[in-house]
Amino acid sequence: MSLALTGKQIRDAQAQPYLRAGQSADMILEMTNYASPITNLKVTLASTSPNITITNPTIFFGPAGSNATVSNSGNPFKLQVNSGIPANTPVLFRVTSTDGIYTKVNYFTQFVNPDYIDINTNQLTVTVSGTGRLGYGKEFSLYDYGVGTQYQLTGNGIRYKNQPLLYEAGILIGSSDDKVSSTIRSNKAQFTKDNDFVAVNPIGVQSYALTDQIAGGRLSESKNGLEVSYQAYAWKNAPLDKFVIVEYQLKNTSGADIDSVYAGLFADWEINGRKDNRLSWDASNRLGYAFNSTGSSMYAGIQLLTNQPVNYYAFDNQAGINIFDGFTSAEKFAGLSKGTTRTQSVAGADDVAQMLAAQIKNLKQNQVAVVAFAILAGDDLHDLQRSALAAKQKFIEINRSPAPILATPNICRGDMATLNPANGGQFKLYTTSSSLTPAATGTTFSVGPFTKDSTFYITGTDSLFESTPVAVKADVFEANFKLSSDTLGIYEAHILTATDQSDAATQWQWDFGDGTGSTQQHPNHQYTQPGTYQITLLARNAQGCTASHEKTVWVFNGIYSLTPTVSEVVVCPGSSLKIQPGNGNSFKLYTQLPAHTPVASGSDFEAGPALKDTVYYVTGNDFLFESEPVAVAIKVARHQTDFRVMDDSLDLRDEEILHLNDQSKEAVSWHWNFGDGTTSREPNPTHQYTNIGTYTVTLRTENGYGCADSLSKNITVTRTLVEDLAQAITLYPNPSSGRVYLEKDHGFITGKITVEVYTPVGKELYKAAFIQPPHVIDLSFVQKESAW
Repeated sequence: MSLALTGKQIRDAQAQPYLRAGQSADMILEMTNYASPITNLKVTLASTSPNITITNPTIFFGPAGSNATVSNSGNPFKLQVNSGIPANTPVLFRVTSTDGIYTKVNYFTQFVNPDYIDINTNQLTVTVSGTGRLGYGKEFSLYDYGVGTQYQLTGNGIRYKNQPLLYEAGILIGSSDDKVSSTIRSNKAQFTKDNDFVAVNPIGVQSYALTDQIAGGRLSESKNGLEVSYQAYAWKNAPLDKFVIVEYQLKNTSGADIDSVYAGLFADWEINGRKDNRLSWDASNRLGYAFNSTGSSMYAGIQLLTNQPVNYYAFDNQAGINIFDGFTSAEKFAGLSKGTTRTQSVAGADDVAQMLAAQIKNLKQNQVAVVAFAILAGDDLHDLQRSALAAKQKFIEINRSPAPILATPNICRGDMATLNPANGGQFKLYTTSSSLTPAATGTTFSVGPFTKDSTFYITGTDSLFESTPVAVKADVFEANFKLSSDTLGIYEAHILTATDQSDAATQWQWDFGDGTGSTQQHPNHQYTQPGTYQITLLARNAQGCTASHEKTVWVFNGIYSLTPTVSEVVVCPGSSLKIQPGNGNSFKLYTQLPAHTPVASGSDFEAGPALKDTVYYVTGNDFLFESEPVAVAIKVARHQTDFRVMDDSLDLRDEEILHLNDQSKEAVSWHWNFGDGTTSREPNPTHQYTNIGTYTVTLRTENGYGCADSLSKNITVTRTLVEDLAQAITLYPNPSSGRVYLEKDHGFITGKITVEVYTPVGKELYKAAFIQPPHVIDLSFVQKESAW
């Protein structure tokens, strides 16, 4: 039978891989069968230590095929550890495997009740021991050499992405050359260490909702009389996945005040081995870091997270303090306390180490001071610095004091006030938001006397970092109110509403300035006379504070003038223009918009003469504000008289009648003068003259707007008698051979004449009309013997 133990897993109640004193845990074994298949594998677990109790020592694993690995993950062994077992006790376990015929026995050693815990939730693993050391758990020995290698017996060291970075590290605390407590190499024989810290509470896994993994314990040291509580914690997700924070709380139990004490971490780095390691300093991040000068991609370092004065020393084996021939107490104190005078290792050094420390001043009896560091790693310097920024921000976040809770005090003018912050025990008071120096510190603050509202800024100081400031306004009791309007119109019957705005007033006395008042909180009031009125409120709150406030209102007959009513104005050309607005008594007249400068003011307006159509604008001006402008159209009603004469030449002999026809547009009245002393008002009259002569006929008409015009024409009146024609007409030559010339006497015959020639039997030979002499009558076509 060839059956091997190829794996084991321990899981305690906190899901950690430890067997701790007084606690129970599960153990899972993996068995690999390198021989023929096994049908029913039975495994028995036993321990040689009386401090270990296994409640189910035998478990059936079932069948195991050839080259198959089986486990009891579904049915783990149950172990109980005795509470009295010493720390770091190696316990031998025996594993007996059988298939009923063949039996195989395997052994393994497990450290029980370890005084260390691996903080391994992210890319950086840091082993934290219960003795103050970092990176390993047991005292320095030949087997500790190369922590994180196959020789390490306890803990995983300090590893980044599973690559070892460290030779040794630990805490140091000192107040003078001969008072330095240390956990690192001593000044004695090679490979010996100081063991100046005693475990008061052993290291254990803790619970803290703001981290992904946390462990801690408590130590004491006698050289300075301090008790040191410590915690190491980490987060799993970026950008918080490349550092572990180690926090120390130093309590002064010496019985006396300590003027100054230094607490720091020492680290001997070995990045890709110790050869070609270098050290440097980043002052802005308070970060000392190490790297391999041959181009290794890994950087590691320690950062001081708390705000004490910082001290940093870069050790090498070339110059300065030599720690490789023994590390004395005085040398350790020099590294803790000499500021940042040596921040880099020299070129050519083949081994380096660093000391980063904080100075704690004036540590009173039983007072606690906190010092915190971040152990960091990264792929390059920028990566390391990014993690340093993230570590600082996260450390501030989880250690910021809670914001104070504070009520706003209401006080009387001239009084003092007491500010009582809650949600904390210690606070600071600032008078401005930008102040760096507090005006007071304590649990309560007396402020005042007050003449006006004042704002203070209070921070909580219970944790390492002050909380964000909370503004609190001390409100001096003031009377205040608002008005629905400070301008009122009587015409509009405006009602004034006064709304109290005093802070927490309980009584009110109003004076409206016109002899009336009110005790209501939000009264209404109507004024009946124009004028300026001062409104006064006297208010009182529940504490008996009184205050008054005044405001002024203006009361007018009206606020906005009424919009005028005005009709279109129609005038005759050249006539005087008159605009008479209605719906008010006082108006302004404008010629254009916007209405800036009026051309006239009054109850009505005269302008003219009107020559063309135009527009004026009228506003009402009876009250405080002008009304909106109203447009007034001005129309010039032009009119022209015209008429037609049927015949401008009349013959009295024929009793011809004058016919007149009006052609004026939009005429509504007519006045005819016939020139002979007679008139008519008909639009189309007739008239008969009784005497010859030339007469001037005149027509005067008016349109509907009263605009008049007139027009005159001449009429000629004549009388024609038959017995006079012989004298009035000349015919030559006579006798004639066929062509005759005819002339008329224009003094007698003024119009046209018609010439007709007939034979004795009445046959018409010729007919023609003429006006201008002479008129030719051509009768050459008639036979000569004919009479005509």
